[in-house]
This record gives sequence, structure tokens and C-alpha cells, in this order.
Amino acid sequence: QLLDQDEQRAFRRFGALPGLFPIDAAAAVLAGREDASGACDDALRAAAGLMDKSLLLRAETSVVATCPLYHMLDTVRAYAALELTAAGERDDALEGLVRYCTGEAGDAAQGMVGPAQVEWLDRVREDLESYRGGLAWLIERGRPVEASNIAWGLKYFWLIRGHAAEGLQWYEEILTLPSLPPAAELRALVGAAVMSYTQGELGRSRTGLNRALALAHGAGDMDMEVVAQAEDLFAHVEHAAGNVNAARDLFAHSVERFRALAIPSGIGSALSGMASIALATGDAGQAERLLDEATSVLRQAGPWFLTWALYVRAILAVRRGNPDEAIALVRKSLTSIRQLHDKFAFVYALVPLAAAAVLKSDDAWAARILGARDAVTERTGVTVVDKSVHDLREQAEREARARLGPDRWARAYVAGRGASIDALLKDIEKRRGQRTKSDGGMIRSPDGSKGDSESHLHDPAVPRRVDAAGIRCADVRSGIEQVDEVEGVEGLGTELHADTPDRKRHTRLRTSARGRFGGSCSECRSASCGIHENALQCDTLPRGDRDMVDTLDTLVTSYDRGTLTRRQLLQALAVMAAPVGTRAQTTNGGVTKARTLHHVNVQVSDVPRSEAFYRTLFRLPPTRRVQGPDNHGLDLPGGGLIILQKSDRPGRIDHFCVGVDSFDAERLRTAAKTAGLEGVQGSAADNFFVSDPDGLRVQVSAVDWSA
Repeated sequence: QLLDQDEQRAFRRFGALPGLFPIDAAAAVLAGREDASGACDDALRAAAGLMDKSLLLRAETSVVATCPLYHMLDTVRAYAALELTAAGERDDALEGLVRYCTGEAGDAAQGMVGPAQVEWLDRVREDLESYRGGLAWLIERGRPVEASNIAWGLKYFWLIRGHAAEGLQWYEEILTLPSLPPAAELRALVGAAVMSYTQGELGRSRTGLNRALALAHGAGDMDMEVVAQAEDLFAHVEHAAGNVNAARDLFAHSVERFRALAIPSGIGSALSGMASIALATGDAGQAERLLDEATSVLRQAGPWFLTWALYVRAILAVRRGNPDEAIALVRKSLTSIRQLHDKFAFVYALVPLAAAAVLKSDDAWAARILGARDAVTERTGVTVVDKSVHDLREQAEREARARLGPDRWARAYVAGRGASIDALLKDIEKRRGQRTKSDGGMIRSPDGSKGDSESHLHDPAVPRRVDAAGIRCADVRSGIEQVDEVEGVEGLGTELHADTPDRKRHTRLRTSARGRFGGSCSECRSASCGIHENALQCDTLPRGDRDMVDTLDTLVTSYDRGTLTRRQLLQALAVMAAPVGTRAQTTNGGVTKARTLHHVNVQVSDVPRSEAFYRTLFRLPPTRRVQGPDNHGLDLPGGGLIILQKSDRPGRIDHFCVGVDSFDAERLRTAAKTAGLEGVQGSAADNFFVSDPDGLRVQVSAVDWSA
């Protein structure tokens, strides 16, 4: 009653906008099916009036500074949406939203392959709720052409920003619609194949691409850019499956199509793919020539497309035994990845980085890198599908594990799972700062001898180029030493100057620890060594005593950095000095450490009705069948699953499941029983149950359990 007629109408119409929206979107829903060319002024006046009455808020920031964003509080928007439906205006308003989304998605599709790629990715993120609302309404109305146009325009956003699972669900929903025109079907098939490929589902991707190319060849009048992208993706699928000759032919055909269409991003992408084929077949020279050509073309495209060329170059550097070149290339790639908020390229880039760390015998760093990579894979589903690169990753892990041992590997790996891109870049900068020149252009190996850097990661089929700056052990005469990795402290290593007071205090504490436990430097065998890098490993000590020294290293490093006060250091040292039994009373390690809420099993009387409720409440995509026809799962965007289970006793939770790190069913079942927990049930290798004090069943599984 406080609003005039125009404000009341605007209030209702803005209820059709589910998230942040610019004034153009507001004008579109105000105009509905009518021409919106003159609606911006009306929308601005209405927005100002609603803001004066606190019914509309202006966001603090927006990607385009001259285009502010607005939003309603959820409770206010819910009321506005009810009023919109009651007034019979919902369909008209949503027609306006669809028109806005179609236009923006078309612009975004062009923007996300050009120099303004970052800005357009951010703009799509701001409009994401509007896109979701528009797509849901179009699919509900059975309008596949407009839905496929919008979904195709968002393809690179879903791919780069880690929304592949959501993108796949939209494409598959479009493909289920009746009377699907060939052009719309082609886009949906190729889009679904892209999303399946990023998640390692090669068979699913291949099936969709076969159907898409058959459709394109049979229908005739098709979008040739979509066909070229299908061939380019098919080449990647064949390469991942080991069909090198087929992949090479498809990449070459794709390059020709993209050249005819004058699309730089496509040309450069296909050339980078051909370079990866050349590398896989041992032709390093051809790989470099193709990468040079791809890089030249991709200067006209968005920065994301260059990350693939950088990734292939980094793999080439690793194969040649040149870890420092590989690290420098990954550093450049990560800088773009950080700007793009790119989850896809991140997962790929960390493979050569980890392999380079292993080449330098920097095993704790390699473990942390792989931990960071695997954490993103688990959250987004993005995985490396190229078998040769997958094998490189596995080989890097095997070598690092073997040298670190299971305990140190586990600590470093877990610490890496929480590492950010900023932490990784900082880590790289520290290591770049530690590079020093060695005697006679040779490399000093970890055992102190001079010679080429040796590692099983080197591919003898690729010519070796040794970088004389790639030094692992400290050059004592330079006065600088790389201190052993300290897991759990900022996820980074550290370096100290040998002649500083902090360095001297650090060395005295370590020396006294070795004296106490009877250890000696593994390089010079001196019990008082405070110089050699490998001295910090104390590998002549028993396992428990080495853990004590590792803990001491961590505490002293934290104190030197200022992240630990003198009082905190002394308190920690007092706990370390206490008898083992006394220390055990001060902590409660528990059976295992929870990482994620894997799923909740809700018992319901009518699965479709409950699905409709939860999808309406939380804006979730459709369910998928899990564990039988009467169990349907709703995937949450941030991870986790709501399972709806048909039951004669609805309205209760059957159980919930918690994902844990380093899952070992037999070990954890034994630990739970030893801890006095009751109701330990199950004998499976991938999960078990425990009953809480009130009888609720708690399931325990690995974080990535897929059953």
C-alpha cells in the first residue's frame, strides 16, 4: 500500500529475477513480451523508488563499474514472486528474462573467447542465477532451441569455472525434450560431450560426439564452428584413449575448419593438441614448432587458451629433464589461472609442477602440489584423461612417496589439500629465489656429487637439456641454504641466511636435538652439522625420533617467522619434553578426521514429490538414481548428496555419511572398537557404520567414495 501502481508492478516483476541483476535485466522483465527498448528509464525510476523504501538493494561491486547490480532480500523476493503469480504476470515476466538471457549468452559466447575473457566470465557469474531461472523455465515449457542457445553460450564458463557437472545436467535435460531440431541437438550433444570429457568419462563423450558428427553430416545446414569444436574434442578423446593416429588426423582436420572460419581460439587450441601428439610420439622438435605457431595465433584469443600451450610446454620441459623451465612455465600458467578462477587448467598444470618438484628431489613440495590438485578434482570432478600424463602423475607420486615414507608423505599431502593458488605461486617464487649457479655448469645432486640431474621421470626418447641453475643441495659458499620442508606452515618451504642470528639459533636447536637422539648428518656424517640440506632429514634416527625433530623444525621455523610467540614456543617444547603417557592425556586424536558430509539419506513416502520440494527450495538440478530405483540423489553444488529413499516410515533420517581422509575400513573399524564406540557394523572395504548414543546410524567412507 506504500507503493504507487508503477512501483507495485515493478516490485512484482523484479520477483522473477532470482539473484543479482543489472538494470537491463530489470527492464526486460518489466517489458515482458513487448519491446524493451524504452524500458530502461522506467526500470531506473522503479529501482530508485523501491530502494528508497528498502525493498531493493544495490550491490557494492559489479564487474562493469558503470553498470550497477541490484538484488532483493530472499524473503522480499519470495513475497514479490507470490504477488507476480497471483497477478497472472509470471509467464510474461519470464519471457522478458529469457530474452535478456539469450542476448547476454550470445555476447558472452563471443566475449569468453576474446581478450576480455576474464571480464565476461565474471559477468556470467553475476548473471548465473538469471541464466538458471531462464533455462529451467524454457525446459519446463519444452523450448529446446532457446535453451540450447543459452546453454551453448555458457559452455566456457561451465568448463573454466568448475561447473562441468551442472553444465552436463542442463545439456542432458535439453536432449530429453521432444521435437528437438538438429541444430539444437548438435549444440547440446557437443556441450554434453565437453563436460563429460572434463570429468574423465571418455566413453560417454565419444558416444555423444559420434552422434553429433553423424547428425552434422546428415543434416547439411549446420553451424560449422560447432562441428569444428566437435572434431577438436574428438581428437582429444582419441588421444586420451591412446589412438594417436586418429587423434592427429582429427586435429589436422579441425585446424583446417577453424582456419576457414578465421577463429583464432580454435586454431590455436587444435595446434596445441597436435603438439601434444608430437610430444607423445617423441618428436620434441615438431612439438616446439607447433607450440610456437599456436602461441602466435592465441595472442588474439583469451588467456585461457594459452594455458593449454603452456601446459604442453611444461610437460616437454619435464621430459627433457629441465625442472626449472617447467616450473617457470607453470608459474606463468598459474598467474592466468588465478585471474580466470580456472579449475580445469589448474588440475592439469599441477601435474608437470609436481613432476618438476620430484626431478629436483623436492618431495614434500611435490606431495603438497598433488594434494592441492586432488582436492580440486574432488570438488569439481575435473580429471586428467591423457594416459601418458596420468602415468607421469602416478610416477611422480611413487617416487616422492618412496623417498618421504608414508608418514611424511601423508602430512605433506594433507597440508597441500588446503593450499591456494597464491600459496603455490609464493612457493614457486621462493624456489626461484633459491636457485644458485653450480661449479662448472654441473648440477649438484642430493648426495653431494656433481653431474646431470637424474630421475626416472626423464624420458630418454626426448633430448635432455640440463639447466645449470637447477640446484637441489645448498651451495655452502653462497651462504644460503634451503631448509627442509615444514609441512603445515603456510604450505611453503623457507630459506634462512647462515650468518643471521635467526639462522644460528635455528641451527643450535637442531644440533642439540640431534645430539640428544644420537643422529648425524646424512651427507657429511657430522653430529653437529647445521649446513647441509639433507642433515635436516636425520635419516639415521628411529622413526619416532625423526618425527620429534620434524616437529621441532616446524616450531622453530614458526617462531622465526613471527607466527609463534616465545611463550607458545616454550609451552610446546614443554609438552614435547613431557613423558609420552603424560602427553597422551592432553590430546584426543580421535579415530579419524572428518573431511566432508558425503550424503544424508532421507526416508520419504513419494520420491517425485520430495524431489520437487527440495529442487524448489534449493534450486537444485534433477535427481539421479543411486543404489536402486527407489533411491534418488540430489547433488549439492558445493559437494555432497541428499538421497531420497522411498520408505513405509517417512519423515526420518535413515543415516548420514561422513567422508574421511586416508580411508582404510578394517583399520578404522578396529580403531573405533578400540576407542569403545558401540554399534560398529559392516565388513565392506569401502564403508562401515557406527551407531551414535541415540541409535542414529553414522556411515564412514572415503571422501571420494562413488558408490
